[in-house]
Amino acid sequence: MFGYKRKTGEIDAQLTIVANSLANNYKDAARDGLKEARRLFEAMEGELPEKERRRIRQQIDCFQEEMKGYSHYNHIGW
Repeated sequence: MFGYKRKTGEIDAQLTIVANSLANNYKDAARDGLKEARRLFEAMEGELPEKERRRIRQQIDCFQEEMKGYSHYNHIGW
């Protein structure tokens, strides 16, 4: 029943990497972290309770929207 806590911890760790990378303007690390978070989420989506699925999906979608058009040519935060 509570085995999903460890699994969501891996996703949360990747989302933390994304947040920190965005704050420090590390574009490649942010993209890689989001890709890994999305991969982990999709792999275990069926095992997670609805509340956790919604929370994680919302975070991933928020980061995706924030990173839309994110490249080395636009300097976010400068």
